[in-house]
Amino acid sequence: MARRIGLNAVRTFMCVALAATLACKGGAPRETAQRSFQTPDEAAKALNDAAKAQGNDALFAIFGSEGKALFDTSDAAATRQNRQVFNVAFKEGWRWIDDSANS
Repeated sequence: MARRIGLNAVRTFMCVALAATLACKGGAPRETAQRSFQTPDEAAKALNDAAKAQGNDALFAIFGSEGKALFDTSDAAATRQNRQVFNVAFKEGWRWIDDSANS
């Protein structure tokens, strides 16, 4: 039960982070610009591929330099563990939830 709750929390966090990234297309210029996507499914696939990749370059391309705290910690082992948990959660399944009725 605890593992399920943990995976749900990771899924929720990553979906919120992805949604925030998609919503922040405009704004002030960034040191490293974040990538934008044509569809939410395209964004989810890119996030999954980036999380599977070695290194952080693909994640930097998605989130920009301001998103570094979402995926990179000062502890390499913790960063690796967080990425593994995300990859397992994503593989188990994900879906978009229309939360616009609650806004």
